[in-house]
Amino acid sequence: MEEKRLHRLVKQHFSSCLLSGTSFKDANITVSIKTNQDEIIYFFRIDSDEGRECLNLINKPCCDCLVFYSKKGKVAEILGFLELKAVGFHEATEQIIKAYDQVKILLDEQMDRNSLRNVTLAAYICMSHQA
Repeated sequence: MEEKRLHRLVKQHFSSCLLSGTSFKDANITVSIKTNQDEIIYFFRIDSDEGRECLNLINKPCCDCLVFYSKKGKVAEILGFLELKAVGFHEATEQIIKAYDQVKILLDEQMDRNSLRNVTLAAYICMSHQA
């Protein structure tokens, strides 16, 4: 099966941000996904110099990661915006919105409308309220 459009785009555009494995830890919070054989999952650390450069967000807030998900043999693709925070829900939403705005521009420029119908964008905020 031909590699999916979003899959190819994120692997190329965010290659400098690709993390090994399917987990991420920040703010004493860990998000981990156990994959099945038919799943493709990538974590891209975009809250970094390389990530901000990929998104044209130099010296601006950005969420922690992009998470790509798809299943082999299926056309649907999911790109999630992930932010881990100890506190500050409003700040987390702002960081996701900044990243979303830039990724949306990239998708509109690089993918045709028909391919975008198979893409779902999602936001995930994981918080830890510690006393």
